[in-house]
Amino acid sequence: MKRIASLLLAACLLAAPQLTGKAQAEGFALSDFGARGTALAGGMVARADDPSAVAWNPAGITQLPGTQIMVGMTAIQPSGTVDTVDRFGIGRSTDVDKHTWANPHAYLTHQFSDNLWGGIGIFSRFGLGNSYPTNWPGRENLKYVSLKTVSLNPNLAFKINDNLSLAVGLEFMYATMLMKKDGDLGKMTGSPLLSGRYDQQMLTGSSIAPGFNLAAHYKFNEEWAAGLTYRSRVKQAVRGHVEFENKNPVPGLVNLPNSDLHGNLNLPDTISFGVMWKPMETLSFEAGTVYTVWSNYR
Repeated sequence: MKRIASLLLAACLLAAPQLTGKAQAEGFALSDFGARGTALAGGMVARADDPSAVAWNPAGITQLPGTQIMVGMTAIQPSGTVDTVDRFGIGRSTDVDKHTWANPHAYLTHQFSDNLWGGIGIFSRFGLGNSYPTNWPGRENLKYVSLKTVSLNPNLAFKINDNLSLAVGLEFMYATMLMKKDGDLGKMTGSPLLSGRYDQQMLTGSSIAPGFNLAAHYKFNEEWAAGLTYRSRVKQAVRGHVEFENKNPVPGLVNLPNSDLHGNLNLPDTISFGVMWKPMETLSFEAGTVYTVWSNYR
């Protein structure tokens, strides 16, 4: 079965009912790379002056002397309501279950010389998940879904001169996916005698795939700086399984075999740009934008 990616992506859309057109805002494209960056609403591409620059703009690590380490975690608790209408036209609203997701990160930077720095980061660029009550009307489509990614990102940064720094890095992204739903035994077997009897179906998949990143940081003077980061698309070749909780719910009559799944999941490339103005040592402003090539997400 090759449809694991499309099934899980459709499930992710169900997991975030307001996702359309606002995928990053709804939490799929993550930007929780550090507490400071989160507090600054992502205004770190031009600043890039702490170890989380490995994720925001690796070229900025040339501003960090010696060896520096940063470790942290962000807690994410999605909420939402799904409105459904049954075949008789009766509407119903269902609140998603409360669930807290942990999003950890860790960074290490080191200055090798006056012109060469290295940095490595562990963080998540994409992730989404939700769960629904056991008896909600859409349980045959979705009860639980999660898509998690973890990136290992080593970088080298070069200080070309006092103004310009460039960086290049590799990304090794691990992705894991899980979806649970209820299957109507009557529909799956074609037997009207089993209609209304359910068995939980679980789809799992995982993959690891490479990507790369390029970055630049330019200091015009002590007040103004700009940053640019490109992160490539990551093509995941997902392999997994579909499993039933009770493979033989009616001995001698029903046998629900487990099977293998495989498919492709393309996570999109992103381009981040920012400009910072620092009029005084204790005050700075940054404006920026992130362009995500969602047409590559499929």
